[in-house]
Amino acid sequence: MEWPSSGAALTTTFTVSTAAWVSPNPGALRYTIGYVARGFGRSTTDIVLSTGAATTVATTLPANATRDGVASDARVFVVADDRGATTRLEATVRVSAVSGQAASAAAATALTAALALGDVVMRATAAVTAAASLNSAGVAAASDAAELSRRRSIRAGAMGAVADAADVAVAAIAGTIEPEVLTSYVTSIAAVSAVAGEMDKATARRGVNATRALVSAPASGPADLATLDAATSTCGAALEVVSIEIARNASNVTSSSSNASSVGMAEARRRKLLEDPMSCSPRRRKLLESASGASAAAAAAADADADDDDAPVYDPVVALALSTAVAITRAAVRGQAANETASEMSQAFIGVRAERIFPKDLRPGLRAFSAPGRNAAEYFIPARLASFVYRDAHVDVFTYRISGSTLPSATRMMSDGSALELLNDDGVYPALPPGYDEVMTVHVPMSGIPMKPLERVLYEYRCARHEAGKWVVDDPQRRWWTESVEEERPGQGHVVCKGKGGVFLGYVVGLVIAPIDFTVDESLRESATTINIYWYVIGGVAAFAMMYAMIGLCCGMRRSHVKVTGDDYLDKS
Repeated sequence: MEWPSSGAALTTTFTVSTAAWVSPNPGALRYTIGYVARGFGRSTTDIVLSTGAATTVATTLPANATRDGVASDARVFVVADDRGATTRLEATVRVSAVSGQAASAAAATALTAALALGDVVMRATAAVTAAASLNSAGVAAASDAAELSRRRSIRAGAMGAVADAADVAVAAIAGTIEPEVLTSYVTSIAAVSAVAGEMDKATARRGVNATRALVSAPASGPADLATLDAATSTCGAALEVVSIEIARNASNVTSSSSNASSVGMAEARRRKLLEDPMSCSPRRRKLLESASGASAAAAAAADADADDDDAPVYDPVVALALSTAVAITRAAVRGQAANETASEMSQAFIGVRAERIFPKDLRPGLRAFSAPGRNAAEYFIPARLASFVYRDAHVDVFTYRISGSTLPSATRMMSDGSALELLNDDGVYPALPPGYDEVMTVHVPMSGIPMKPLERVLYEYRCARHEAGKWVVDDPQRRWWTESVEEERPGQGHVVCKGKGGVFLGYVVGLVIAPIDFTVDESLRESATTINIYWYVIGGVAAFAMMYAMIGLCCGMRRSHVKVTGDDYLDKS
């Protein structure tokens, strides 16, 4: 290979050229030429510039970190494919980075030039390079709102270009998608999504949508792990965008509710609860009477939020990311044999594990299934449920973990969300017979801010299931419930959740803080009335008995005069 020695980011045109590689099969060599860009978090991703018989590519490059962490270098690679036998060579190119607002200006100029290109593939490649230049470790974070707006505009434009090209590629698929095409577009989208703070939700949604279409496209075999990891990082970046928005909104609410008027409203609610004799039990009334000041206001405000029927619904971007994660698991096991491999893709905001196993390996007591990440729930498969897939050639087990910060609830979230899918060799859920009610156990680890002493009196940890975008804690049919709370120390431990039948299959399960129900219901009120009548009867009987005893005593103690004569004391013998 021939490499240029040095240049400037986004301005110098580098020419990557392969030497005369010789193959025993004339004309069989295919080349993949590209560079390594910084991806989401600390990951890296390959950006493909050219795939096919072309041996020379001319392009500009961003400044990115090399293996030794140098910020002003770029890694360029060439992969030669000779009928399935591949060879990869890399080289380091010195690329001087542009810092500060000059980096945004250079990226904006490069993006404008890229969008002017006529070919949709070349347009996407150049646009990704423009956005990837902002991923460099040498580029500082946006210093003000104007700079942040410019960077969001750049990433939005680049995402639109690469998503358009991906849509064209998916629409042009005649049979199955080529692995090179899948990898090229998925990793390009991941590079544009590398900095979640510089994206808006519309950009994140466009990237996740395109990624889902790519990994869902028909393919002859499983996608490689690097491609799936890049797809997962795009979902993770979208979830971080949502998490940032939720945290910002919560911060605004907290700051506004800390003023005197909000505290006064909370105190007014506390007094209203105390004025209604039937609103709460004596225990809760005593707690509300003893609470005062900010603690009482905070408790009443939290109670008001918990009683609100309009429970918050998770963002559509979160639903889209979960749907894409499902497509990623399918792509990971596509065409594989049982126990051939297990794929794990883990980011800070999402974790996915996909494995195809023999049905015998599903038997209870052998293992617990969980997604990657220490906050993922553990699922224990019951015996009868495992037996329903024993007749199949294999069973697919997919586990998911999603950050609790992206799953809003009426009260504080105390865990990440977890989900389990169990599919037989036909790709559908096991057929559960009517009336099947065997219990599945799930251990959900605690996370988040532990409850304060006052909260522990008013609230408790409860297992919840996501339905239609909302957390559902109380199941009228008693299909799932909170079995026990095993807290090692405040906020650390796990909660044991149990559910009948397949109630947990395919649903997100989590842990929330729910208010303890202190309300006196109708049955208790009737019991109280019965007890009062009982005491009235007992009191009446006691009063009547005492009156009768007094009358008898008076009648039995009447005085009688006895005359005693002297003869009674004489000895008459």
